[in-house]
Parts: sequence; structure tokens; C-alpha cells
Amino acid sequence: MEFSELEAKVLALLREDEEFRYAVAGMLGLEEILRRLDRHGELLGELLRRMDRHESVLEEHARELVKLREDFNRMHSVIAQVREGQGELREGLVGLEGGVSSLEKGAVTRGEPRARRKLPV
Repeated sequence: MEFSELEAKVLALLREDEEFRYAVAGMLGLEEILRRLDRHGELLGELLRRMDRHESVLEEHARELVKLREDFNRMHSVIAQVREGQGELREGLVGLEGGVSSLEKGAVTRGEPRARRKLPV
């Protein structure tokens, strides 16, 4: 039997005989390769599921960051209003101190005793 005839018969057997095909695959180590491919497919599937979970966590974090930024901006606005109010209070206190000082000067010039109280700040 020539090589070309043997080759044709082997190829025919591979096409037609499932048992022969598996025997050849086993001898070539293809079964182990297929098992490893299956395992890698399972691992890849698990990685994709984990990535999906992480993606959903990242989306939740992004939403929370937006809320935190909005809260921060509101607090920044409130702080600006408080500072403005403090400035107005400081101006009013300076005016009151000036008025008290004037009253004290007037009382001293009239000979009245000096009775100055410190105002709580």
C-alpha cells in the first residue's frame, strides 16, 4: 500500500469513524487540550461575571460621587453665606463698639463713673 492510499484511508476513517477519530485525538493529546480549553472558558466566564459586578459597583460609586459633589457645592454656598453674615455682624459690632466708646467718652466728660461691660462675641 502506497503512502497516498494510506493517507486517503486514514482521512476517510477520520471523517467516518467517530471512535477512530477520538482514538487519534487522544493519542495527539487533543482531549487534554480540549479539557483545558473548557476550563479556561469557565474561568473566563467567571471573570466576566466578576467584571459585570465590578462595573455595577463602579456605576454606583459614580452616582454617589455626583451626589457628594452636589452636597459639597451646597455646603460651599452655605459657608459663603455664613461668611457674608459674619462680615455683616463684624461691621455691626465695630459700629456698636464705636457707639459704646462715644457713650463712655461722654460719661467721662460729665464725671460719671466708667462701667464698661465686655460683650460676648
